[in-house]
Amino acid sequence: MCGIGGYLFNKVEDNFDAFSPLNLMIQRMSNRGPDGNGKWLSDCKMAGFCHTRLAVIDVNDRSRQPMTSLCGGYMIVFNGEIYNYKELKKQFFNNFIFRTNGDTEVLVEGIEKYGFEFLNNVRGFYSFAVYNYEKNTIFLAKDLFGKKPLFY
Repeated sequence: MCGIGGYLFNKVEDNFDAFSPLNLMIQRMSNRGPDGNGKWLSDCKMAGFCHTRLAVIDVNDRSRQPMTSLCGGYMIVFNGEIYNYKELKKQFFNNFIFRTNGDTEVLVEGIEKYGFEFLNNVRGFYSFAVYNYEKNTIFLAKDLFGKKPLFY
């Protein structure tokens, strides 16, 4: 089971250590993801996300999170499992060359290409946060049954 965390501030002081809260979250979630961790910070330091990883589907380092979409428009931290990610690849991404063999990349690329309506095709359990670089917005989502918790 992975762990995701993050923060969003309206304003930060010049001397604000933006990585400090992320490091604390990673420390507190270390039992949820013993196979690695990662951090992401927005340019203005007003948003940050972190991830602790339990590598299950694609154990290679190329599947580390936070993960940015190939075109660079979106960043995601994801906890869960997409059962039908291989079928989604075949159905929605004919000529796309994926960098990983995991479900996270399918999710972030699907959101970038098709918008959040792509989630209507996703079968599984999850919670995630997506940052849109162009719009400077964050989208939070969890599966309909709430199997993976998401607190904000």
